[in-house]
Amino acid sequence: MKYSPLSPYFLALLAIVASACSKRVPRVEGAIVSAADAGASVGLASAVQALVNPEKLPVYSGPTGAVEGVVFVTGPSAPDAPPSGTYALCPAAARTRAKLFREAAPTSDGRRPLGDALVAVTGYHGFYLAERHEAREVIIDDCAAAPRTIDVTIGQRLEFINRTNALFAPSIEAEPTIAVMAAGKATGPIQLYPQKPGYFALRDLLGGAFASADLYVLLHPLHAVSDSSGHFRIEGVPVGKLQAFARLPSIRRESAAPVEVRAGETAHIELTIAYAPEPTAVSTTERTKPVH
Repeated sequence: MKYSPLSPYFLALLAIVASACSKRVPRVEGAIVSAADAGASVGLASAVQALVNPEKLPVYSGPTGAVEGVVFVTGPSAPDAPPSGTYALCPAAARTRAKLFREAAPTSDGRRPLGDALVAVTGYHGFYLAERHEAREVIIDDCAAAPRTIDVTIGQRLEFINRTNALFAPSIEAEPTIAVMAAGKATGPIQLYPQKPGYFALRDLLGGAFASADLYVLLHPLHAVSDSSGHFRIEGVPVGKLQAFARLPSIRRESAAPVEVRAGETAHIELTIAYAPEPTAVSTTERTKPVH
């Protein structure tokens, strides 16, 4: 499915309305720098609630299940990707980042699992789903396999844990950078706080290509990213007939499929994204202007 600015699937996947897109989570320094300022923390939490639950719906407390599956890709093989930085800090990263997208070895029936696809479940109504985790950890054990897509719920903090020998300084494009924070083996986690929902590019201020990624900041917690084998799993999904969406930012294509979730069970689905090269050269950057 081809992306267009008015794509209902893309808008549903991000769950962003025009009013929310223009709002930021206020940078409450007490909440970001220190947890000691309880008043500031409450203020930050209230700002997040105004974004994710503007209608003040009740929190869902009913039965849940899980959605698990594999994302596949069809069409031509991935072409070479435009340069996004230097691989000098990690030459091995070129193996997984030199192509426009990552696909695993074909299955026995010839299908091609797709990595780095954002997957989300939507379609529930009448209640609010709260994010259960305060932080979204991004662990880099091998810079050659660093994530190319990162998903986070607005209000969560991003924690980058670097277990490689290379330094990197993650930064969210279009967000103010007060100081450069470099993550290395000997340092603690680097924490970033996304300030508004939408799509952003994550960049390495030190110029490394292996630390760049596509960042999605969503208003609900039912999301995941397919791993290098195309697999994903989303837990805590309310029961009912819902929709699952998959999107690969590097090719700006997506797909959708219905899914029925039952209490205490795992619903298994497959999503297939069709890759069709653009007839003319275009930028592979997902966002050319803010999403509204």
